[in-house]
Amino acid sequence: MSEHARNAVIVCFIMTIVMAILPPAAFGGQRGVVWDFVKEYQTLLTGVLAVGGAFATIREMQRTDKGAQWRHRQLVRLSTRADALRVERLVNPNLDTLQEAFHFLSEQERYLRDIGVAIPGQGTNIPWGTVSLARVRHMHRQCQKISEVLATTAWSEACDLFNGSLSVTATSLRRVSDILLYRLQEASEKHFLLAGAEAASKISKTDAEHEFQFHLDQIFDALNQCLAPLGQVVGELQDMRDLYLNPDNF
Repeated sequence: MSEHARNAVIVCFIMTIVMAILPPAAFGGQRGVVWDFVKEYQTLLTGVLAVGGAFATIREMQRTDKGAQWRHRQLVRLSTRADALRVERLVNPNLDTLQEAFHFLSEQERYLRDIGVAIPGQGTNIPWGTVSLARVRHMHRQCQKISEVLATTAWSEACDLFNGSLSVTATSLRRVSDILLYRLQEASEKHFLLAGAEAASKISKTDAEHEFQFHLDQIFDALNQCLAPLGQVVGELQDMRDLYLNPDNF
């Protein structure tokens, strides 16, 4: 029995004794105006006391329930502490890194789509000279960050906490991000080779344009394939963070 319950029982016992003994002794036995009032309205007074006792009981039950809930939350928090620490190491700062990469690559996909020229039966043709080497390198750096996150120890340690959707999507992201990284690296290297060859008149300007055009088209396709799983992984990691690290869930 809790301390509050013991105190309630003691108070109830004392009030019972006081109400049974004190009025007759204080007001001259079982006669007098006060005693007549008690006798006349004893049912009402008993009901009032019963309501008061019920209210006190409910309050005590509420305090007991709150205490039990608090202890339960503490037990759950202790039992999931190891998992919560793994999730914390996973999402900090990896979630911010993946979000940054997703937003940047989404902007680049929209840029390439906006400047692209739709060719019936051939997809989107991105004009030569509209994509700078600096832009390709920036995309390459962001894609490298994705690969680095997927290769961290924190990621591998938390894999057993992933649900089926996140496990499948993460595997897909690893595959398509590697393809995009390769395409970006290849385009960056070809940019230098083509520029040097053109300057040395080893190839024509038209040939250089077609060669680089081919790599830009491949980048655009790989970028489209990468964005969907990347966005899904970001969303799943946000859900894991809310589930394991939000105190309101315990």
